[in-house]
Amino acid sequence: MNQTNVIYSNNIITNIVEPSEQSLKAIKTIKNSIVHILDENDITIQITNTGNVKVHNVMVRDELNNYTFVKDSVTLNDNPLGGDINLGVNIVVIFPKESKIVKFLATATKLMENSSNIGDITYNYLDENGIEQIEHIFTNEAMSSIVADGLGKLSITKTFDKLSSIIDEAVEAHIVVKNIGNENTSDL
Repeated sequence: MNQTNVIYSNNIITNIVEPSEQSLKAIKTIKNSIVHILDENDITIQITNTGNVKVHNVMVRDELNNYTFVKDSVTLNDNPLGGDINLGVNIVVIFPKESKIVKFLATATKLMENSSNIGDITYNYLDENGIEQIEHIFTNEAMSSIVADGLGKLSITKTFDKLSSIIDEAVEAHIVVKNIGNENTSDL
C-alpha cells in the first residue's frame, strides 16, 4: 500500500505598507469680517494632518496686513502658546489624522476694504527612506474690511481777512477746527 505524506510549511504573512504620505491642510478664518480701527479681531488657523506620517517642527507664521499682532495672545488648542505669530510659532508635532488649532488676536490699524491675509506653514517629516524632508504650504486667503465708522470727524475751515494783498502786507488767517464726530478729540 502506498502511503502519502503531507508536509506543512509555516504561514507566510506579508504586510502591505502604504508609502509614507505627508499632507497638511490649513484653513484660516477671521471672526469679524468688518471691524473698526483699533478693534481686536480673532484669527484662527486650523491645521490638519491628512497624511499617514507624523509631521514635526511645524512653524506657523502670519504677517498681518493692516493689523498689528496682540502680544501674548497665541493659543494652541485653547492653551496659551506664547510667541509672535509674525515671526512664527512652533507646533512641535501633528500626528496623522490630527488637527491643531492656533488662535490669536490682532488689532486693526489701517483702513482697508477687503484686506486679505494668508498665513504660511513650514514643517518636517521623514519620508519612506527615513530621510528628513521639509515642506511649505499656505493657508487660504482670509478677508476682512477695516472701516472708519465711529472715529472722530473733524471739520477744518480756513479763512483770510483779505481776498488779495500786496508783497509785505499782513494777512490775517483764521483756522477753525470743529469736532463733528462722536469721539473725543482733545488729544490733537
